[in-house]
Amino acid sequence: MNWGWKIALAYTGFVVMVLAMVVYTMNQDLFLVADDYYKQEIEYQQEIDKMENVAALSDKIRWKKEGTYIFLTFPKEFQNVKTAGNIHFFRPSDANKDKIIDLNVQGLQQKVFVGTLDKGFWKLKINWQAGGKSYYQEEELLL
Repeated sequence: MNWGWKIALAYTGFVVMVLAMVVYTMNQDLFLVADDYYKQEIEYQQEIDKMENVAALSDKIRWKKEGTYIFLTFPKEFQNVKTAGNIHFFRPSDANKDKIIDLNVQGLQQKVFVGTLDKGFWKLKINWQAGGKSYYQEEELLL
């Protein structure tokens, strides 16, 4: 085989490799953090205010995993205070796996079943209202 054929084979191999890479990347799923990220960015000041309200508390929400459950413990300021809100289990790698659960605080605890969630990295986004104020806290969770 002379040098002309070698150059042609090398060039053809390169073109096939580039085309394979284009086909592969075109078939990948792309997930934005949120579909309405622009609207969320504009409203982010409200989130900052809620996080400042959490910082003013005596303690943050604590969580611990026991088996297939997560127990959230609220600060003592919320004893005998009506609490409403939700917990957003945010999966950064796949938006289709996100799960939102309404708060149902009994005493100072919330028990959440996580046995149906996939193993891996999750963000807990806890958004709640109590005593006329709104609060927001994020925690990282590895299942």
